[in-house]
Amino acid sequence: MSAATLTRTTARTCPPWCRKHGTDPDGSICHEGEPITVQAAGGGNLVAGEVDLYLNRFDEYGITGQAAIVITASPDGIDLTAAEARQVAAAVLYLAEQLEATR
Repeated sequence: MSAATLTRTTARTCPPWCRKHGTDPDGSICHEGEPITVQAAGGGNLVAGEVDLYLNRFDEYGITGQAAIVITASPDGIDLTAAEARQVAAAVLYLAEQLEATR
């Protein structure tokens, strides 16, 4: 988002999972869901970091955009143990259920 300021909202135009949104000067709105963070402990030859997941929808020119799950890792290329990978998978499934419930 450009110079948008994120604010909490309960506006009816927001999807039910929206926890904050920003409005760009052209009227576009970016809705964001509550982030889920999975910590990767690292150790040995494993790279530590975290994986953040959240729902996002970008509405432009009065048209409702397509919602998606955003997944970011910091740093790029972190290593996950099997248990950490299961946590990420569980978070993806949880967010997918939220998306399907708001179709």
